[in-house]
Amino acid sequence: MTTTQRPAWLKQHPMRTERCLPASPRLSCRDPIDLHLPCLASYKAPSSRHIPNRAQLLALPETAAIFVDLQVPVELKMGDKTKTSWPEVEGLPAAAAKHKILADRPEVHVVVLPVGSVVTTDYDIKRVRVFINRAGNVAEVPKVG
Repeated sequence: MTTTQRPAWLKQHPMRTERCLPASPRLSCRDPIDLHLPCLASYKAPSSRHIPNRAQLLALPETAAIFVDLQVPVELKMGDKTKTSWPEVEGLPAAAAKHKILADRPEVHVVVLPVGSVVTTDYDIKRVRVFINRAGNVAEVPKVG
Protein backbone atom coordinates (compact mmCIF):
# COMPACT_ATOMS: atom_id res chain seq x y z
CA MET A 1 0.00 0.00 0.00
CA THR A 2 1.39 3.35 -0.97
CA THR A 3 0.70 6.51 0.91
CA THR A 4 0.07 9.65 -1.08
CA GLN A 5 2.08 12.72 -0.21
CA ARG A 6 0.17 15.38 1.71
CA PRO A 7 0.92 19.10 1.74
CA ALA A 8 2.98 20.34 4.67
CA TRP A 9 0.14 22.43 6.11
CA LEU A 10 -2.10 19.35 6.26
CA LYS A 11 0.55 17.31 8.09
CA GLN A 12 0.77 19.99 10.77
CA HIS A 13 -2.97 20.45 11.22
CA PRO A 14 -4.24 18.97 14.55
CA MET A 15 -7.38 17.48 12.96
CA ARG A 16 -5.77 15.92 9.91
CA THR A 17 -7.37 12.79 8.51
CA GLU A 18 -4.70 10.44 9.82
CA ARG A 19 -5.88 11.17 13.36
CA CYS A 20 -9.57 10.84 12.59
CA LEU A 21 -9.78 7.82 10.31
CA PRO A 22 -7.65 4.70 10.02
CA ALA A 23 -5.79 4.29 6.75
CA SER A 24 -7.56 2.03 4.29
CA PRO A 25 -6.27 0.52 1.06
CA ARG A 26 -7.53 1.99 -2.19
CA LEU A 27 -10.39 0.11 -3.79
CA SER A 28 -10.62 -0.81 -7.41
CA CYS A 29 -13.86 -1.06 -9.33
CA ARG A 30 -13.72 -4.87 -9.03
CA ASP A 31 -13.54 -4.91 -5.22
CA PRO A 32 -16.80 -5.63 -3.35
CA ILE A 33 -18.18 -2.67 -1.45
CA ASP A 34 -18.18 -3.09 2.32
CA LEU A 35 -20.37 -0.61 4.17
CA HIS A 36 -18.98 -1.54 7.58
CA LEU A 37 -17.22 1.49 9.04
CA PRO A 38 -14.54 0.27 11.45
CA CYS A 39 -13.57 3.82 12.35
CA LEU A 40 -16.96 4.35 14.04
CA ALA A 41 -16.82 1.06 15.94
CA SER A 42 -13.42 1.92 17.38
CA TYR A 43 -14.23 5.56 18.10
CA LYS A 44 -12.56 7.01 21.17
CA ALA A 45 -13.32 10.47 22.44
CA PRO A 46 -10.43 12.91 22.17
CA SER A 47 -8.71 14.03 25.32
CA SER A 48 -10.28 16.74 27.45
CA ARG A 49 -7.46 19.01 26.33
CA HIS A 50 -9.24 19.37 22.96
CA ILE A 51 -12.85 19.35 24.22
CA PRO A 52 -13.96 22.11 26.62
CA ASN A 53 -16.91 20.10 27.97
CA ARG A 54 -16.21 16.38 27.88
CA ALA A 55 -19.66 15.48 29.30
CA GLN A 56 -21.33 17.05 26.28
CA LEU A 57 -19.12 15.06 23.93
CA LEU A 58 -19.84 11.77 25.67
CA ALA A 59 -23.59 12.44 25.59
CA LEU A 60 -23.52 13.27 21.89
CA PRO A 61 -24.37 9.82 20.44
CA GLU A 62 -27.44 9.45 22.68
CA THR A 63 -28.55 13.00 21.95
CA ALA A 64 -28.08 12.53 18.23
CA ALA A 65 -30.11 9.31 18.32
CA ILE A 66 -32.97 11.13 20.03
CA PHE A 67 -33.13 13.73 17.30
CA VAL A 68 -32.76 11.23 14.47
CA ASP A 69 -35.60 8.98 15.69
CA LEU A 70 -37.90 11.79 16.80
CA GLN A 71 -40.94 12.45 14.61
CA VAL A 72 -42.74 15.70 15.27
CA PRO A 73 -46.10 16.51 13.68
CA VAL A 74 -45.96 19.84 11.90
CA GLU A 75 -48.93 22.12 11.35
CA LEU A 76 -48.78 23.99 8.07
CA LYS A 77 -50.70 27.22 7.97
CA MET A 78 -50.31 27.76 4.24
CA GLY A 79 -53.67 26.14 3.57
CA ASP A 80 -55.38 28.42 6.07
CA LYS A 81 -58.81 29.47 4.78
CA THR A 82 -58.91 32.70 6.80
CA LYS A 83 -59.82 35.61 4.57
CA THR A 84 -57.26 38.44 4.45
CA SER A 85 -58.66 40.74 1.74
CA TRP A 86 -62.10 41.72 0.46
CA PRO A 87 -62.00 42.73 -3.22
CA GLU A 88 -65.77 42.26 -3.50
CA VAL A 89 -66.49 45.31 -1.30
CA GLU A 90 -64.59 47.76 -3.49
CA GLY A 91 -67.07 50.41 -4.63
CA LEU A 92 -69.64 49.64 -1.91
CA PRO A 93 -70.63 52.19 0.77
CA ALA A 94 -68.42 52.14 3.88
CA ALA A 95 -71.15 50.79 6.19
CA ALA A 96 -71.94 47.85 3.87
CA ALA A 97 -68.23 47.05 3.47
CA LYS A 98 -67.68 47.12 7.22
CA HIS A 99 -70.70 44.83 7.75
CA LYS A 100 -69.41 42.34 5.13
CA ILE A 101 -65.89 42.27 6.62
CA LEU A 102 -67.22 41.72 10.15
CA ALA A 103 -69.52 38.95 8.86
CA ASP A 104 -66.49 37.12 7.40
CA ARG A 105 -64.10 37.80 10.30
CA PRO A 106 -65.86 38.99 13.49
CA GLU A 107 -62.60 39.11 15.49
CA VAL A 108 -61.02 41.93 13.44
CA HIS A 109 -61.24 45.65 14.15
CA VAL A 110 -62.42 47.55 11.07
CA VAL A 111 -61.16 51.13 10.72
CA VAL A 112 -62.78 53.41 8.11
CA LEU A 113 -60.47 56.19 6.85
CA PRO A 114 -60.50 58.68 3.97
CA VAL A 115 -58.10 57.97 1.07
CA GLY A 116 -54.70 59.57 1.68
CA SER A 117 -54.94 59.47 5.48
CA VAL A 118 -51.69 59.22 7.41
CA VAL A 119 -51.51 55.77 9.00
CA THR A 120 -48.92 53.83 10.96
CA THR A 121 -46.77 51.31 9.12
CA ASP A 122 -47.13 48.54 11.69
CA TYR A 123 -48.82 45.28 10.74
CA ASP A 124 -51.74 44.18 12.93
CA ILE A 125 -53.40 40.87 12.07
CA LYS A 126 -56.55 41.96 13.88
CA ARG A 127 -57.04 45.22 11.94
CA VAL A 128 -58.62 45.94 8.56
CA ARG A 129 -58.39 49.44 7.14
CA VAL A 130 -61.14 50.52 4.75
CA PHE A 131 -60.21 53.58 2.67
CA ILE A 132 -63.17 55.55 1.33
CA ASN A 133 -63.41 58.31 -1.29
CA ARG A 134 -65.34 61.61 -0.94
CA ALA A 135 -68.59 59.92 -1.94
CA GLY A 136 -68.24 57.48 0.98
CA ASN A 137 -67.55 54.41 -1.16
CA VAL A 138 -64.63 51.99 -0.72
CA ALA A 139 -61.77 53.22 -2.92
CA GLU A 140 -59.18 50.44 -2.31
CA VAL A 141 -59.39 46.73 -1.59
CA PRO A 142 -59.51 46.35 2.22
CA LYS A 143 -56.94 43.93 3.64
CA VAL A 144 -55.69 42.76 7.00
CA GLY A 145 -52.83 44.78 8.37
